[in-house]
Amino acid sequence: MKPRAYILLPALLSAALLLPRMAGAEDAGATVPPAAIPPKKMVTVLLKVLAMDQALQIRGEGDMVVIVPWEKGQEATRDTLMEIAHGVEKELTFRKRAIRFVPIQLKGAPAFKEAVEKEVATTILVPTGVSKAGLEVIAQVAKELKIHTLAMDASQVEDWLTVGLIPDENKMKVVLNANCVRAAGGYFEVALLKVAKIYHFAKEPQHTP
Repeated sequence: MKPRAYILLPALLSAALLLPRMAGAEDAGATVPPAAIPPKKMVTVLLKVLAMDQALQIRGEGDMVVIVPWEKGQEATRDTLMEIAHGVEKELTFRKRAIRFVPIQLKGAPAFKEAVEKEVATTILVPTGVSKAGLEVIAQVAKELKIHTLAMDASQVEDWLTVGLIPDENKMKVVLNANCVRAAGGYFEVALLKVAKIYHFAKEPQHTP
């Protein structure tokens, strides 16, 4: 049987962010710490958040390419994330395009930038455990190419990456780095901005085209 394909549309995000992730989440009086977000759910919702960028242009003519960077010693992390990614590839499309995840080893900014350009990538999905030096390379290349970065570890968003997710009671909360959004030329929907945690937010005058 052919797997079902779900199209990532902005309107679908509200359900992912606002509905309980677990049955029984409304138990009265419970003070249980928020449950960790399952990795596959995180990848799916990060892509849904990306779809809310009204200025986003999918690069290339074929699949929507997502780069997965990794460093030496991260082979196990890479393989685990790519296994999840292959499941997402089978189940989701992005604005009617197939999604393709491509792992690329981090070997300095010039080589990484060349590899990202060769793949005609639209975004970068950053696994947990990347070093500070690696994050700086990713952030530099993303800024130069004007593309967003998706964080599997939301703590990396404040200083380096565009968007992440954190558990918030029985829901998920989007975390955005406004500097990264601006560098990529992004324009996210107001509905998202109202519920997101935003780093480096600064009100700027609106310019009419």
